[in-house]
Amino acid sequence: MVLTQVRKNMEKLTSLISETNALLDPSYTPERKERKPRAAGTGTAGRRGRPRKEAAAE
Repeated sequence: MVLTQVRKNMEKLTSLISETNALLDPSYTPERKERKPRAAGTGTAGRRGRPRKEAAAE
């Protein structure tokens, strides 16, 4: 029982190590993500973030 768990974990570990070796290979180039263009704004969206302070409130 314990040996089967150890064997499964070792298989997972060896597969992860092989993936890491593939990533560290100098010829590895990551795939470019396809990015969607931003939606066109209508101009009435308002301002984001914290509102500006008013004149010095004394």
